[in-house]
Amino acid sequence: MNRIITLAGMLLLFALAGYAQNKADIKGRIVDSLTNEPLEFATVATLDLKDSSLVSYTLSIKGGAFALHKLPSDKRLKLVVSFVGYKNFRKTFTLEKGVEVDFGEIKLASKGSLNQVNINAEASPVVMRKDTIEFNAEAFKTPPNAVVEELLKKLPGIQVDMDGTITVNGKKVNKLLIDGKQFFANDPKIASRNLDASLIDKVQVYDDRENDPDHIVPDSKVEKIINLKLKSAIKKSTIGKIKAGIGTEDRYDAGLIYSVFRDTLQVSLIGIGNNLNRTGFSNQELTSQGGFNRSGSDALYNGSVATGGRNYGGGIQTVGSGGLNINTDYGKKLKLNFLYFYSYTSNVSKSSSFNQQFLTDTISSSGSYEGHSSTNNHAFSALVEWKPDTVFNLRYNPRLNFSNSNSGNSGISSSYSNVLPQLNSSSSGGSNNSNNLQFQQSFSYYRKLHKKGESLNINHNLNIRPGKSFDYSSNNFISYSSAIASSNLYRLGNNINNTADGSLGITYRYPFSKKLTGSVELTGKYNQNTGRLMTFNENLSTGQYDGYIDSLSHNLERQQFTETLRPELTYQLTKQARLSVNLGVQLMQTNNKFNRNIADINRRSLYLLPAFRFNTESFSVDYSEYVDQPSINDLLPQTTVYSQLYSRVGNPDLQATRTHNIYFSYYKYQTEKMLNTNFYASISVYENSIFNERTVSPVGATVSKNVNKDGRYYTYAGMSIGKSYKKINDWQFKFNSRVSINLDHDFFQVNNLQGYQNRLYLSYNQQFTLNWNNKFDITPTYSISPNITSYQNVTYNTLKYVTQSLDVPISIRAIKHMTIEGNYNFNYNPLVSSGFQKSSNLLNFAIARQFQYRDRGEIRLSVYDLLNQNISSYRYADGNSVTDYQSQILKRYFLLSYTYRIAATVTAKKPVKK
Repeated sequence: MNRIITLAGMLLLFALAGYAQNKADIKGRIVDSLTNEPLEFATVATLDLKDSSLVSYTLSIKGGAFALHKLPSDKRLKLVVSFVGYKNFRKTFTLEKGVEVDFGEIKLASKGSLNQVNINAEASPVVMRKDTIEFNAEAFKTPPNAVVEELLKKLPGIQVDMDGTITVNGKKVNKLLIDGKQFFANDPKIASRNLDASLIDKVQVYDDRENDPDHIVPDSKVEKIINLKLKSAIKKSTIGKIKAGIGTEDRYDAGLIYSVFRDTLQVSLIGIGNNLNRTGFSNQELTSQGGFNRSGSDALYNGSVATGGRNYGGGIQTVGSGGLNINTDYGKKLKLNFLYFYSYTSNVSKSSSFNQQFLTDTISSSGSYEGHSSTNNHAFSALVEWKPDTVFNLRYNPRLNFSNSNSGNSGISSSYSNVLPQLNSSSSGGSNNSNNLQFQQSFSYYRKLHKKGESLNINHNLNIRPGKSFDYSSNNFISYSSAIASSNLYRLGNNINNTADGSLGITYRYPFSKKLTGSVELTGKYNQNTGRLMTFNENLSTGQYDGYIDSLSHNLERQQFTETLRPELTYQLTKQARLSVNLGVQLMQTNNKFNRNIADINRRSLYLLPAFRFNTESFSVDYSEYVDQPSINDLLPQTTVYSQLYSRVGNPDLQATRTHNIYFSYYKYQTEKMLNTNFYASISVYENSIFNERTVSPVGATVSKNVNKDGRYYTYAGMSIGKSYKKINDWQFKFNSRVSINLDHDFFQVNNLQGYQNRLYLSYNQQFTLNWNNKFDITPTYSISPNITSYQNVTYNTLKYVTQSLDVPISIRAIKHMTIEGNYNFNYNPLVSSGFQKSSNLLNFAIARQFQYRDRGEIRLSVYDLLNQNISSYRYADGNSVTDYQSQILKRYFLLSYTYRIAATVTAKKPVKK
């Protein structure tokens, strides 16, 4: 690992040294050629004359002035100035080291009528259109067969993390569109990694105001949208990908994406099959070419489309899926989408754990477990979006899911203490079969009214989820202490759950003046939940489950009505500063019905919930309050014995928890320096917080009860700094630094010992990106995360551990038609228990050869976990215990695969001249 860090450091110093030795500055002023009025927010860009790649850019400030610093000297450059409605200004020049060049007044001429526009004029690499930054993809060179993610990495201010998360100037990108349509699922990673960069004409970046048409959310908190504008030829084409691979350890990988574009119509077929703990294509490919999720629903991540590849609990996963997706537009006013997807996933897992519980005597427990599961899922969804004009918008999105799942598990465990060599041991097993149906719909209506700033917004959501399951469980428990008896449990649980949620909200806004705006929001919510659980013991003589267990059964019903009236006043203090204050009046009625000889608990409460927001262009602060009711299961006044070692006592006296939250944020992006700074902090204070009070016997039997208590708080803060450096001698360099802190101050109570537990999590992440002429790319990322758990008013030792990780992906394209890729990942956790692996070195390597027409075919030989050290393990502390967990995951294999990219363009036939 030290050698890799040293190499990365040397490359970084080399690039920075070259950067420091070649620098010069330019400045000037941009005005209208007729009126001599200064033009603010004009785009000023410098390009490398050799390949037209972007070197640096900025925007003119008030008065039309601009300046660009630290530009390369002794190199032919081109200056391109653009402004919406004006003709571009272009000039070539060469800078001398240390000299500042003043271009004086640059006069831009109006384009005038359409006939006067020079359609052959060179496009500017960057254009600012109101709140949209538009990058010309041709100005950012990418290697053959590059995907969109590689193009995005080259754009100023855009950062792409190892996991595919995209940020623009420090702000997260939550949607990636094609030609303004929600062509992909809400996670931008779905699109960025597999759509070919060569298909893209323009990349547009703008604020995500889809659910905020009145611009209530301050700029510093608004996330970003990236819109990919396709080249005109792609809008009538067929694209896709077919792949097949076979490997060692019986590994296989196959998939197909086939999409047909005909102007506004897109039809996609998708098929997947593999046992590699991932989709046959990545989720990015599924929607980049498959059309997920233009419907606006997060189908790939809300359970509608289960494609595998997110196996966080460990194990080896097999997936087989397929579906159809249709997108079409009727003119510019109506958008329609239909999706059907079938998916099958199965998982086989093995894991082990070690737990230490610190009491008067330390109790230690160890266990090993095996499990398997399979799920079949059918998903349907649709979207209707109608925008007949600029003042009206209607959107309707229904979804329907059917799923069936089966699972089984087995395990053995044992416990011991410092006094007794063994307290108990157990062997357990179980199986589950469940069937679920879910119907969801969302509806929104927005209309601008007569007066500027006056609007009406209506939103509705409905979620209906009936489901049932059968659970079989067995537990053979042997006790070596007289304090608890040995016993065997064989049980069946028949569980029926029906949940329905509905909401309707109406918001009306009215501007009293240019500075003062009023609004009133009326929201009604309804929730109904019924849960019936019947538990039976097995009759060992007949094998029938007919021994009804009343204490482990229930028939619970809850209805909750919530009505909230929230008037608000917003005052525009200055052009950039705004203050909003509101008071929510909330009436909440909760009816809890236990359906047994226990009094029902019905509560009716009125809450006043004040809130305010203050924000400027870069800074914002928010305060809010909200109320959560305790669950009906926690209110049930009975003792439930789940096993020989665990019981829970309900508490009908639990009260609602009230949360006070304040949030700060600061965001600043300096265009000319390509530097972004982002800071955020939050604190939440809880009234009547619910926490788990536990009594643990000397042999480890636990009885828990939830109670209310004041004094809990949770706070977090973070900061990130990112910078892109100007291109020097074919070298491009970026860095991003992030630091965060989380502190959870919670209650601690075990065996009448009362105090507080403070869990502190720190994290520092440093990423560098270094690229040379699109032939060599390295992006090392280092993370270190100290974790500290301390206690107040109780005599428990402070627990400390530090985890570290290093990721070093490398890509080499120096040889024509060849790609060499590698990724080294190092993880270290020093304080795991004996028998658990502290560190792992994961090395992946692949070599690919492109061939056939336009390199559409590719043969790839890859190896996963070359060193055969991959593990999944972690440690966590909670209360008076520390747990180490390790699970089986995919180990070393080799895979030989073939991929063919489908690309066919339909061109219009030219008329034959007579």
